[in-house]
Amino acid sequence: MAKNKVLVVEDEPALRKSYTRWLAAKGLEVVEPPAFSIPEIIGAFEDYSQDMVCVICDGNLDTYFNGLDVVKAIRACDENVKIITITSDDNLAEQMLEAGANQRLNKPFEFDEFMRVVTG
Repeated sequence: MAKNKVLVVEDEPALRKSYTRWLAAKGLEVVEPPAFSIPEIIGAFEDYSQDMVCVICDGNLDTYFNGLDVVKAIRACDENVKIITITSDDNLAEQMLEAGANQRLNKPFEFDEFMRVVTG
């Protein structure tokens, strides 16, 4: 069975909805954590890790943790899954890449760029 799941860690509902729509158009299913906490994010990842195409993670989450914390937690579980960071913050993006994120999308971006990074 082909991998078809993408874990989306995004605190902005409108962006999450756009990503879900874009991914669904390409036959990918979005996995969202049931609550916004590191344990819930890791739980959602582990539940679907065998089918995971990638993890998309916003850098600046409006929570007590940020995307860097998410990247570190995911990497502690899986060294190979593709992690894409989405942020306009150059410093945070660099830290996330150093912690194990594979690619960065700089906000703002277009659908084609988003899909190229996710599926490439």
